[in-house]
Amino acid sequence: MLLRFVKQFPTIIQFIMQFISRQEKAFKVNMVRAGLQNFAEELTLQYQPVYISALGATASQLGIVSSIRGFSTAITAMVVGWLADKHGLKVVFEVATLLMTMGALLFALAQSWVMAIPALLVASLGLSISRTACPVVCGSCLRDEERATGRGLCDTLTLLPRLVSPTTAAILITVFGGLNRSGIRPLYYIQALILVAIFVLVFRAFMEPASRRILRANLGFIESIREVFAKGIAMKRWVVFDCASKIPYYVATTVYVPLFAARVKGADQFTLGAMATGLAVTPLLFSLPMGRLADMVGRKKSDLFDNVDLLLIAPTLSLRPQPNNPNYLSHLAGVLRGSLGH
Repeated sequence: MLLRFVKQFPTIIQFIMQFISRQEKAFKVNMVRAGLQNFAEELTLQYQPVYISALGATASQLGIVSSIRGFSTAITAMVVGWLADKHGLKVVFEVATLLMTMGALLFALAQSWVMAIPALLVASLGLSISRTACPVVCGSCLRDEERATGRGLCDTLTLLPRLVSPTTAAILITVFGGLNRSGIRPLYYIQALILVAIFVLVFRAFMEPASRRILRANLGFIESIREVFAKGIAMKRWVVFDCASKIPYYVATTVYVPLFAARVKGADQFTLGAMATGLAVTPLLFSLPMGRLADMVGRKKSDLFDNVDLLLIAPTLSLRPQPNNPNYLSHLAGVLRGSLGH
């Protein structure tokens, strides 16, 4: 199988290059933007619960902070599409990047867990805006028959930086003083610098997709929501399904898994980094094949393969031995988290 892959590798690369080359500039620039953003996000994502805990937050207080983030992102996601229709994707990406930059700087300057609340709120708002607007680029630039494949290809390539970002962060944490407040804090300054570079890229190079250049929303926000839900029962079912599938991911995996691994199981920064890399491996390997599958059998059937791994995450991490006796179960937990979250 490996030999077959090696033989087909030039063909795969040729397909990728041809696919990207025939797309418009908005698609290409957005891929670069998303790749850089993934690298910046992954620098701190796995270590953020540990950092907030080091600032003095208890487990319950960490849950409160996470709830505030979830509420803010939910509200934001509702209006992003409407704002993109009204003001354009470029403005939306610029605002999102500015918010994420502000959030990174607030995290870097935080001296207590209370100060981390506005930091997390602002950063999460920006990230939610960006993640909600990003698929619109693929939807606007790609033809119907290649949309899922293109989205999978975009996800695969833009997730590559997430493979190296956690290890880079672990090395930097070691240099700056270890898995504590002082060791993690400089990562947020580095993250802010990368986000500034992303803003410059969007400001100078991003162009509105051709299909959206004359599109401007004439309806108000409430009217737009009503129009979307008036399209049929499938939309209502999808909203319920998507909401239900996100609950276990945000409740169980994004906040407490890294903290549990570090505080209870004794994971160091490199183990947490390996878990984050594992989280990136799953969507990296399966985004393109799942996109092709969705184009062939339909989105509904392909979605049946998603959201089946939460039942394995907790026991996998719980089986990991106690401190000073590491194994690969933490890494496997990261892989399962990646499958669940993507």
